[in-house]
Amino acid sequence: MARKFNISQLKSKLNQIKTKQKAAIRKIESDVNRAVNKHKQEVRQYNQKVRQHNDKVRANKQKLITALHTFQNHSYSPITTVRYLVEYRQSVSVLNTSYERLESYITPQQDSHDCRLLLDLPEQENKNSLMLYNSLSGYDEDDGQTEYDLKRTAIEELLYKASPEYCNRWKGAIFALNPGNPDAARHFCTSAREICIGILDIHAPDYEVRAFAGCELSQEGRPTRRSKINYLLDRKSIRAEPFKTFVDEDLKNVLQLFSELNSGTHGNAGKFGIPQLLKLKKRVEDSIVFISSIAS
Repeated sequence: MARKFNISQLKSKLNQIKTKQKAAIRKIESDVNRAVNKHKQEVRQYNQKVRQHNDKVRANKQKLITALHTFQNHSYSPITTVRYLVEYRQSVSVLNTSYERLESYITPQQDSHDCRLLLDLPEQENKNSLMLYNSLSGYDEDDGQTEYDLKRTAIEELLYKASPEYCNRWKGAIFALNPGNPDAARHFCTSAREICIGILDIHAPDYEVRAFAGCELSQEGRPTRRSKINYLLDRKSIRAEPFKTFVDEDLKNVLQLFSELNSGTHGNAGKFGIPQLLKLKKRVEDSIVFISSIAS
């Protein structure tokens, strides 16, 4: 038998239904508003990151332009305590030329590979090379950093993953960077050279590179550095010759820097100030990141 409702009960039931509908509508509106606000927040955060990235790109480009201008328009400073060999200056110049060729090649090609690896990191390597050379030659920019900044490093975890031994060597290298140490640069470069070469060997072991097509051997019968670079880049499907050349010239420049500072030809001129040591640390630190990015 059907249940009967009086008018009061019917109105109450209708009010309950309306209340539930309004609550459901408010929930939907609230969910929509939250989704819209979240989307707007994500858009703002993305746009902020884009602006920060663009600002950083412009700032780095300007630093590169300034460093190149200084490099091209100044000879050795008469007050500098270090006279660098013509070969090292030539290496810095060759690296810059290699970067300019890479930049003109990659941009029109609209390469699908990671732009950070193919352009941003090479730009940074070239900028660091020029700024370090200018600094060591007596034309420095003191940006107000202190001795505390010499001890700060961001690559310990990266090195530890590659080899705990290299992580410890890096800590020792950083420890040696003391402006009161007359052989700071030399001690730093001794450890840093082993790390740079070691990382390349870890990710491109001789026995694997030997099996790689086109592997060239050194006089000692080991795969050449260029062969190891080609092997690593082939694994990432990067076959652009300008990029291969830049990587090879970049490593050559870093290793030549190590040889220059370790040569002992400067005598008591091995003592550097904080600005020079900071730029030396950054040159090597970023190079280790660059090598690791190629190898990963």
